[in-house]
Formats: sequence, C-alpha cells, structure tokens
Amino acid sequence: SRAEVTITFQPAVTAAGDASRGRIQFQTRCIVCHQAGSVAGIAVGPDLITVKTRGREGLLTAILEPHKEVAPHYIAYDVTTKDGNAYTGMITRDDATGLSLKIMGGAEVVLARANVRGSSSSGKSLMPEGLEAGMSVQDMADLLTFIEKL
Repeated sequence: SRAEVTITFQPAVTAAGDASRGRIQFQTRCIVCHQAGSVAGIAVGPDLITVKTRGREGLLTAILEPHKEVAPHYIAYDVTTKDGNAYTGMITRDDATGLSLKIMGGAEVVLARANVRGSSSSGKSLMPEGLEAGMSVQDMADLLTFIEKL
C-alpha cells in the first residue's frame, strides 16, 4: 500500500543526501515530466524549483502520493474520441473548436471538438504512483537533497 511505502521511505526525510547523486535520480526518474531550475527537462508537471518550499516531508509525500494534493491545472482528464481513441492528459486548451491535452512525456494532442466523444476528470495527478520502485532510502534522500538545493 502507499502507506507502507511512505513508512519505508520516511527515513529519507532526515537522512543526509548527496545532491550530485540526487541529480542522477532526477535525470533517471523525473526529467521526462519536470524541469529543475537550470536543469533542462520536459515541462509537463511543475518546475521542481517551485515546490522545494514544501520541505523534505512535503516533497516525499508529493513523490510517493502524487494524487494526495493536486493543483487544479495538473489534474489529468480522460478523453475519448468518436474514432475510438482514448487519451489521458492535462487540458491546456478547451474551446468551441476543440481541446488540447498535454500527455506524459510532454507531447500535445490536439483534438477537434467534432471528434470528441467525451471527457472526464480523473481527479488525479498525471504523475503516476510507483516512481520510487527500485530506489533505496538513500536514493530518495539524495533526490530530496537535490531538489532542496535548487
């Protein structure tokens, strides 16, 4: 469960971390959807420099439980089209002519209104759970330190 994962990684909040090793964790796990200040990445989710003020505890929660607290503009929507395709992403444009979705990895999907069958809010972040898989507590401490020092 997510609660068990949080308990497992809780020691990372107080453990000493190495920012250079944390940068490697960022480049391995986070860069496909986040930027980190001057470290280039794909802007799907927030630039991590803007969330570092949450502190280590808040950052750990955001990483391990990304759906717990989601800003409205980062909520994922499920959209189906009349030709049978399904997309999940953040709505970046929604008007009379159509809508645009930013999907994982940063690609933008543009759909004509006439081709949209339906859309619904998932109520969740586009960021998936489980990104900590394969990480040690020290790896997490390193990642938290990297974000903290941005």
